[in-house]
Amino acid sequence: HGGGFSGGDKKAWDAEAYSYATAGYICASVNYRLTKQGGNQSPQLRLFAVQCALEDSQNAIRFLKKNAAEYSIDPTRIVVFGGSAGGVLSLLNAVEYDTAFGANDYTGFSSKTQGSISTGASLINDDPANQPGLIRFDATDSPALMFHAKEYDSGGNGYTWTQNAVPTQAAINNSGNTCTLVAQPNMTHTVSLNLGGTYWNDLKPFLWEKLRLS
Repeated sequence: HGGGFSGGDKKAWDAEAYSYATAGYICASVNYRLTKQGGNQSPQLRLFAVQCALEDSQNAIRFLKKNAAEYSIDPTRIVVFGGSAGGVLSLLNAVEYDTAFGANDYTGFSSKTQGSISTGASLINDDPANQPGLIRFDATDSPALMFHAKEYDSGGNGYTWTQNAVPTQAAINNSGNTCTLVAQPNMTHTVSLNLGGTYWNDLKPFLWEKLRLS
């Protein structure tokens, strides 16, 4: 879920999760620690807010893998969705799964998944959590499917298709990993990614390939 790392709740993804669950997917929507006022008082606090949220998100994935039998999950076929701040977390887990700064509460289980899907997010921007040197792009990362406004993101962050979304895609692709970039309408922030919805023709090929559904 989104909320600038200071708000939001997992219920925001109820509609999308339900659309997939009714088609037979196993779905889980998770919360993570929130830093009041966004932790934006300084670059250091902002970075810490994102790291705490990422740690919780990654441990949620590990928890689900550990309890896969109970929830009828195939731990080798998992894709993470996220919007806005949640989209950042989805992308960060794709390229920084099992990061050294995060505590792994489930020894022996990795947060790596078969893919990450985001809307309203990028990794090449002026956010203190996304500065050069903090993020490593590798060929062994999880593939990504990014939805982003073309040209201007309406989320108040000043991010654009040209300066932020395209460079993020390039950084992932240049590492040997893959990122597919899909244009949202100009002046949008996030869009609904429900099964059968407006963007299903973009979502379905990614999901069917990465989750081996065909």
